[in-house]
Amino acid sequence: MKKQGTWFHGSPLELETLRKGSSITQIEKLAQAFSTKPDIVSVSDDGKIKHNGKLKGHVYRVTDGVTTDEIYEHPRSSMKGWEWITRREFKLKFLYAFLPSPDDNLSVNEIRELRERKREQTDTTKGIIKK
Repeated sequence: MKKQGTWFHGSPLELETLRKGSSITQIEKLAQAFSTKPDIVSVSDDGKIKHNGKLKGHVYRVTDGVTTDEIYEHPRSSMKGWEWITRREFKLKFLYAFLPSPDDNLSVNEIRELRERKREQTDTTKGIIKK
């Protein structure tokens, strides 16, 4: 995480203020994905972000300065260093509406593979190895 820089939030809701406990990111494409309310988000090795969100989203910029003591890394995110949780409210500026394109969306097969991989990882962390 860069201490300085632009922070974004994506939501299907029209907002002026971001509540404490919300997620923010410095990756605008990730805010776009989150704005569509996906169940699953995937980042490929080359950094391409795909998801299964379908809603019209809104992308916002956090207008307040963000300091490291006002955020913490999302504890359940698999995207280490990309998703942060706020410790206080922040003012937002609406940037644009976002509609996912077919290139943004995961296919049914990709979703199935990602969920299976997640299940395997979960089972392995519990000491169960499936074959």
